[in-house]
Amino acid sequence: MKFISLLSAVLAFALSAAYAKRERATLQFFPAPRRFPPEYRIHANLLESGTSHEIILRTKEPNWLAGYPEETRGVVDYTELPRGQYGAIINDNDAKGGDKTFRIDLARAGAEFHYEGTSVTDKYVDDLPADGYVRALNEDGY
Repeated sequence: MKFISLLSAVLAFALSAAYAKRERATLQFFPAPRRFPPEYRIHANLLESGTSHEIILRTKEPNWLAGYPEETRGVVDYTELPRGQYGAIINDNDAKGGDKTFRIDLARAGAEFHYEGTSVTDKYVDDLPADGYVRALNEDGY
């Protein structure tokens, strides 16, 4: 029985990975309201698809990440272009070895969006939970 469960999990992961897209991206932090819990507004520009999105992250504990005009460059992996509410986990550390990297993992039923790029803070951030909301931006950024 355990073997069948394991096989099902591996198959589901393989199918979801097969449909994932990967592209270069830049994320820039924008000014956000000063409130508790902290809120971060990030503009994500996906270079190959030519789309832009606003990511709003509300962390569940007081932890400063970065602010305007910080920018990070990296790659995104996603199953579909992001839109709506997500659970989020934020990391800025060297957990994968080598250089320190900034990572945002957004996930909800049936959709995932992962960003990994250059570090944005001097502190180490490990598995910081947040509520995420993503919306598409027009060409003028609104």
